[in-house]
Amino acid sequence: MNKSKIKSIKITKTETLKIFLFFLLLQPFLDISYFLGDAFKINGIKYCSVIVRSLFLIFASVILIRRLILNYKKDQNIKKYLLLLLIIGYSSLFLIDNFFKSNMFELVVEIKQYSKVLFMPVALLFSYYIIDNQNSQKISKLLSKNAVLYSLLILIAQTTTIVMSSYTTNKLGNSGWFYSPNEIGATLAILFPVLVYHFLNDKKISLFWSTIMIVSYASSGLVIGTKVPMLAMLIVLAFYVGYLLLKTFFDKNKKNIKIALIKVLVPMIAIAFLFPITPTAKNLNIHLKMLKDKTSSRVMTEESKIKNYILSSRDEYNDLQLGQYSKSNIKEKALGMGFYNNNQFTKFVELDFNDLLYKIGVLGSISILFAPIYILFESIKFFFSEKIYKNINQKIFFYGLSVCLGFGIAAVSGHVFFSPSSSIYLVIVLILLNKEIKRAGAK
Repeated sequence: MNKSKIKSIKITKTETLKIFLFFLLLQPFLDISYFLGDAFKINGIKYCSVIVRSLFLIFASVILIRRLILNYKKDQNIKKYLLLLLIIGYSSLFLIDNFFKSNMFELVVEIKQYSKVLFMPVALLFSYYIIDNQNSQKISKLLSKNAVLYSLLILIAQTTTIVMSSYTTNKLGNSGWFYSPNEIGATLAILFPVLVYHFLNDKKISLFWSTIMIVSYASSGLVIGTKVPMLAMLIVLAFYVGYLLLKTFFDKNKKNIKIALIKVLVPMIAIAFLFPITPTAKNLNIHLKMLKDKTSSRVMTEESKIKNYILSSRDEYNDLQLGQYSKSNIKEKALGMGFYNNNQFTKFVELDFNDLLYKIGVLGSISILFAPIYILFESIKFFFSEKIYKNINQKIFFYGLSVCLGFGIAAVSGHVFFSPSSSIYLVIVLILLNKEIKRAGAK
């Protein structure tokens, strides 16, 4: 396709932004579509999220390729879009390898699973293109609205008899109408700092309403029963209190800081009172009891107990996968062992960095992670070179927390890099952080 034909594909950045915003608005509804479609046996609803996200992946790829071809000499940021060539290169190798080694069913399965992880770097580069200083606040507010919607959907689901249980064991909790408790838990965690930023810094929102919304959001996370939302909320609120206390030494406007402290401490106290009756609190006790039972039946070191409590035996399965990977041939080490082997799906370790290596190999891991790591290090470089650390504004603080939580959850709990429903928010917040640091440095 020559340049004239590519130019004939006319779509403005404004039109692209509208499509992107509409796609973001759909996210909570796409996330409940699979469970509700499955519950009511309606395939059209069940596979709605797969279809819509696949169409967005194609749309975003076309926009990025078009920009790469038309602007490779003009755009000073074009080297970032060149990262798309790295992704295309590995994707081609992945398809060729699977075409020759897999039957048609296995090929479809591999492509479907690979497209989920491919979503993250493509969405990242697309977000870098579409988000700027003029629309970043609008997109940030949309994320906080989505966060509220996720919370409401979980809480409303509690009034019905159709919910998704978080565990098949004796542990408690459910994720409402969301099919994957771990994915919605990761999503709630990544969005929590953005929600807190908007609710605690919007002067139009009273202490009463900000407390109600934050406590309701925390409750929706604690209803799930997994550890991730609880730890994320604890980290965000505790770090924000620390941030405000530090500001008292440097900021002359003590009154605003005191008001902010009250607005964060009141919901913290309310959550602390609610916590003991939540499924998450009860599951922590159940897990401790299970560890005691295991200790009585076999010898467990203190280190293995702590690992089990944090990782829920993921480290044990990781050792098995690592053993298989170390025994694999050079091609499998480079391109991965795949998602489907011996007529069955290969189980995920649920440690995303490790799963990337095992599923798509060294080359695949590099192609998927290079773009987010590049943007992250660029942000860190600007943060120190422009001395932003001397006066960190609240946007940088909260976006930074979101990014740290996103990568941290991916590392120890998974369900971020392989989940478009979670990774979309991680990459958007990463770009918001990058743009805000550059904006602050340009002042």
